[in-house]
Amino acid sequence: MVSKELIRQCIENDRVAHGQLYRSCAPYVYAIIKNYISDTHFRKDALQEVFVELFTALESYDSMKGSYKSWLSRITVHTCIDLQKRKFKIFDNLEESSVEEPELEVEFNERDLEKIDLLLNDMPSGYKTIFLLSQVEEFSHDKIASMLGIKAETSRSQLNRAKKWIKKNMIQIKNLSPNEVF
Repeated sequence: MVSKELIRQCIENDRVAHGQLYRSCAPYVYAIIKNYISDTHFRKDALQEVFVELFTALESYDSMKGSYKSWLSRITVHTCIDLQKRKFKIFDNLEESSVEEPELEVEFNERDLEKIDLLLNDMPSGYKTIFLLSQVEEFSHDKIASMLGIKAETSRSQLNRAKKWIKKNMIQIKNLSPNEVF
């Protein structure tokens, strides 16, 4: 994706290198942003914020700790979460569950994943963010709770609700009975 030489040039404040890094990474970053931010106008702001964070933190990138792509992905996800907390305050109103629900186990196959990707556009923001952080980014509920400023139980509860929401909407798309979905 990005060479060590390009990273070095960016750290040295080479404007041409900044442009090259932006052009090579922007499509990947934007694809992640689309998962977390629904508002198309706000996505452009998010893209700018991610690259401000990226260029600010570039010196801290350590290839011995992981790939550039995974490092960039983490910056993008964290920036999207921070922006949502600041601008939309979507995590302030998450319903807290006083009773810890058992986690709903749902298996997704490849065909289902394609449909889920389409469904994510319509999923409520709180559900969607927690679903992505848990199921795609594979963060623990404790980590999600820390990131969002909520309780781990709330994260678990919202994930269960997200899975139920997906299941319900998959049923509607497929026009099947609940037992035929997964």
